[in-house]
Amino acid sequence: AQADVAATDVLLQQTIAQLDSTTNRYQRNMLGLKRDSLQARYDAMCGVVKMIRMRQKNEQSKTEK
Repeated sequence: AQADVAATDVLLQQTIAQLDSTTNRYQRNMLGLKRDSLQARYDAMCGVVKMIRMRQKNEQSKTEK
């Protein structure tokens, strides 16, 4: 899951850079949609990683008791 977060972050940064350098209105709109989609995916995957870490911590706590 962490590798997926990293890959999505790279794509998101590349898309933002393209968006900043593009002047064509259609291309800017398409890149904006792609950016929003990647941002949503990134946020969701960060949540998944956070939940995995919490569950691992809880399991570790249970086994130590």
